[in-house]
Formats: sequence, structure tokens, C-alpha cells
Amino acid sequence: SQSVPYLGVKVTRTIKYEEEMEYRIEQQTDASRDIGYTYVERQGEKGLKEITAQVVTIDGVETERNVVSTNVI
Repeated sequence: SQSVPYLGVKVTRTIKYEEEMEYRIEQQTDASRDIGYTYVERQGEKGLKEITAQVVTIDGVETERNVVSTNVI
């Protein structure tokens, strides 16, 4: 019997999705207070960013993902 070469189907597509962003809390020290005293100068909050990526699949299995751009919403 002869072996038949396997032909994979490669698909590249551009997708957009949203991802939650972590936040930072800015803390400051106060020299006029006890050592180790800090206060929150600005409380952060979670945000969203929109990501545009090129996804490569071979036979329906994702093999590569390249981020093209990110945009903070």
C-alpha cells in the first residue's frame, strides 16, 4: 500500500477581543508620620482593553497568535 502525504489546512484570521486589565494603587509615605505609614493617593480600578490579533490555525488547532494592536477602552 502507498502512503498518502497528509495535507493540513492553514487558516489565518484577524480577531478582536476584550481583556480585563489589572490596576495599580499609588501609595505615598508621609515623613511627618510614623515610620511605615503610607496612604493611598489614588485608588485604581479594573479596566478593559481591546486586542486585535492574527490567529493562525492548522486543522482547527491554534498554533500561533500575534497581537497586532491594543486599545484601552
